[in-house]
Amino acid sequence: MALLGSSQFGLGMWASAAVSYHHDGSDRPMAGVILATTAASLAGYLLVRRNAR
Repeated sequence: MALLGSSQFGLGMWASAAVSYHHDGSDRPMAGVILATTAASLAGYLLVRRNAR
């Protein structure tokens, strides 16, 4: 459980760093990071689901 919690904090750190690095005064950097993390989560889910069969 500690590994999951620490990885959540670590990924949050990287996501906020990516948003601040690409900050241009609009909402696009935040939307891009949300889109990227959603795509990575979906890919991980599909990979685990495929290997569970």
